[in-house]
Amino acid sequence: MKVAVSATEKGIEGDVAGHFGNATHFVVAEIEEGKVKSTKLVENPHAGQHVPGDLPKFIKELGAETMILCGIGPMAIKLFNNYGIKLVIGVEGKVKDALEQYAKGMLESEENKCSM
Repeated sequence: MKVAVSATEKGIEGDVAGHFGNATHFVVAEIEEGKVKSTKLVENPHAGQHVPGDLPKFIKELGAETMILCGIGPMAIKLFNNYGIKLVIGVEGKVKDALEQYAKGMLESEENKCSM
């Protein structure tokens, strides 16, 4: 299964980006049998542009089935739902920790940290 996480340029060793639309990078991970098998840092081609609809489409094109993030606006939530991508919202802390917890089935959505 492919999972994407909104991130900073520090990738898996950095923090989950505070707001999905402002993330400079994404970590795309392959998860199998409860473990993170591989990760790849991908630059956000829409960084600084924040055009509604571009990022959910980009994440879909990366093949992600799940998106882990901290804050996200209502339009982006709707678009992810339309693409069939599961959202895990309200996640803070290190990307590495979030991926490991998700792989073990221990990460769930919390309060959306978006003020938009």
